[in-house]
Amino acid sequence: MRNFKKLRQDYRDGRFSAQEGFIEWFLKRKRGFWGKLFFVFCLFLLWLMIMTHLGIIIFGFYAVIVLAIVVLVYDYRQTKK
Repeated sequence: MRNFKKLRQDYRDGRFSAQEGFIEWFLKRKRGFWGKLFFVFCLFLLWLMIMTHLGIIIFGFYAVIVLAIVVLVYDYRQTKK
């Protein structure tokens, strides 16, 4: 847990701008060539698993629809208050 707190503090202190996200900062400043290559390989495998199974794609569409409805209801309740 201490390592994660140290990494978070290092991220807050070392990021270039407020718009720089954690993944971008982590890949630019903490990973070398092989770490970046491993990250890209993992993303490619994830994409391959998702795109080869039709059920996962359809479930993804359902998840997006449900999340959109949840956000709309939340925004409606916030504006009503």
